[in-house]
Amino acid sequence: MTSPSLSPGDLALLAGALGRLSDGGREPVRVVSATVLGEGVHRLELSRADRPCVVVKRLRSHRARLEQRVTGRWLPGVGLDGLGPPRLSTVAETDGTYVWHVYDDLGARGLDRPDLDAGAVDLTMCRLADLHARFAGHLLLPEVRFAAGDLGVYFYTRSVRDALATVDRMRPPRLVPCPEDATTRDGVLARLQTLRDDEPARVRLLEGAGPETLVHGDLTRENVFVLDGAVRLIDWDHVGVAPAAFDLSTHVTHYPPAQRPLVVDRYTAAMAERGFPFRDDLDWDLLVRTFEAGRLANQLIWLATGVLEGTETTFDRLVEWDQALAAAVDGTVSVVSGAAP
Repeated sequence: MTSPSLSPGDLALLAGALGRLSDGGREPVRVVSATVLGEGVHRLELSRADRPCVVVKRLRSHRARLEQRVTGRWLPGVGLDGLGPPRLSTVAETDGTYVWHVYDDLGARGLDRPDLDAGAVDLTMCRLADLHARFAGHLLLPEVRFAAGDLGVYFYTRSVRDALATVDRMRPPRLVPCPEDATTRDGVLARLQTLRDDEPARVRLLEGAGPETLVHGDLTRENVFVLDGAVRLIDWDHVGVAPAAFDLSTHVTHYPPAQRPLVVDRYTAAMAERGFPFRDDLDWDLLVRTFEAGRLANQLIWLATGVLEGTETTFDRLVEWDQALAAAVDGTVSVVSGAAP
C-alpha cells in the first residue's frame, strides 16, 4: 500500500528516477509500499533485491540546488565528499518549483537510536570538527555565504530586530487581538526586548564561538548516521556560514541532559586538535541559548506575518513559540551542568 501523501503523479514522476537505477535488461522497478518518515520524506520498498529500499525527499528547488552544491562541490572541495547523503537520482516536478531527491536507504543506523555507544558520538564529533576546521578560512567560504546565507552574528541581530518590529505590529489598528492574545503578544515582545537589550554582550559571545565556517544548519541527531566507522550527515538544505559552535548548539540539546557535557567536551577537544581551541571560560549554556533564541526569533517573524496577513497561522502557535523562546531567554536549557531542563 502506498502512502496517501504520495499521489499517482508523484509515483509516476519517481518511477522515471527509479528506472534510471536499473541495469539494462532488468524488469521495471515498481514501488511495493511507501512509509512516511517526515514532511515530504518517504521510504519506498522496491521490487528489486539488490536495492530493496530507497528514501525520497521533496524539496523546493532552491533547497535542492543547495544540497547538490554541498555534495557536488563544497564537500569534495575540502576532501569530505563521503560526508554527505548517498543521493542516487534527482527529478524535478513539471513547473520546477519542487525537486525530488532519491537516496540510498541508510536504515536504522542514525545517531538517535537508543542503543548508541559512546564511540559513535566520539567519531561524529571528530568528523564535525573536520568539517568546521577544513572550511575555516577556505576559498570556498565566500561562495557558501553567497549561495546559502549567513547564520552568524548578522542572522542573530537581524532576526531579533525584525521579530521585535513584526510582533509589535500585532496591535490596533492593524490587528485587534482579544485580551488573552494581547497578553501573549506582550510576553513575546518582552522576551525579544530582553534579547535586544542584551545584544552587545550576546554578539561578543557569538564572535567567540569558533571560526566562521560552513555549518550544516540543522544538525539534529536524526540527521547523523554512523555506518561501519564512517559518518554521513543528511538533510543539508539549511546549510550556511556561521561560527563553528552553531552546529553544536543544535546538536547537543538533542541528547539526554547528563550526556551533553561529554558531547561538548569531545567536540572542543577535537577542534583544539585541529588548531581551533575554544576559550576555557566560554559560557556554553548562554551560547547555546543565544543561538537557539536567534533561530526562534527568525521563525517568529514569519509566524507573526502569517497572523497579520490572515493566513491559517493563529495566536495558538504564537503561544507555543513563546514557551520555546522563554526557555531560551530565561535559561532553562542546560548544557555544561547536565541538569535536566
